[in-house]
Amino acid sequence: MTAFSRTIGLVLSLATLSACGGSSTPPPPPPPANPTITIFALETTGNFGGQIRPCLQFLAAPSENLQLLSVNITHAIGPSFGNFDVNLGGTLTIPSERLALQPPNTCYLKISGQYRFTFTVTRPNSPTQFTVPATYNQQ
Repeated sequence: MTAFSRTIGLVLSLATLSACGGSSTPPPPPPPANPTITIFALETTGNFGGQIRPCLQFLAAPSENLQLLSVNITHAIGPSFGNFDVNLGGTLTIPSERLALQPPNTCYLKISGQYRFTFTVTRPNSPTQFTVPATYNQQ
């Protein structure tokens, strides 16, 4: 009977171990529920009505792989100065990349205050569009 008891004990032990999972690599974590986009600015100069003035060129870096479809930028002066809609063309952007948020050789007038950004994005291989807000504070 003792050999039988040991066999049953061994089988139960193996069944318990296999139920716990024998793989040493855990499944990957799900993507964050709310991705973020960090805004960077490069200071340069631009021609505004014949005057050379300080201005900003904005760059965006997402916290995860995202397809950036468009962005609406509200200038620090406020919506009365203008909202700028930029078509980003569904560019797949990874966290280590920075995507320009204006056409080449253009910039936004540099004013102290908060610039607001509303991105329309999708995750790769997903048709669902959603928005991601971001801000940039200029001193």
